[in-house]
Amino acid sequence: QRSREAMADQRSAVWTARVRDAKQVLNELRAGTSAASPQRTDQERARFFAMQRRKLQRFEDLIDDLEDLTADGDPTTAEREDRDAAVEAMRAEAKRLADGIKAAAAAAAAAEAAAAGEG
Repeated sequence: QRSREAMADQRSAVWTARVRDAKQVLNELRAGTSAASPQRTDQERARFFAMQRRKLQRFEDLIDDLEDLTADGDPTTAEREDRDAAVEAMRAEAKRLADGIKAAAAAAAAAEAAAAGEG
């Protein structure tokens, strides 16, 4: 009985750690989104969007991990529902961020093309 409880606590701790990691990456993504500056050089912009895409991939990987862990740690029904809702909210946020990154990259490319056409 005791070892079963200890294992459940350990698995619950894994869930908590993954949630913390996902929130950290999400905050980095959100902070980076506001840092998209039109004054950047083409190379800086390309590096910026590549970094954002890597962070987004990391966030999506963490969401997948969390989805696999929703039942770990012997959660109550309410906790399981909360975990499922948290995963769905993160998935929606990942999609919103992915769409935003794509739109910003496309806008930057269009501005670059327009500037090249003027030059």
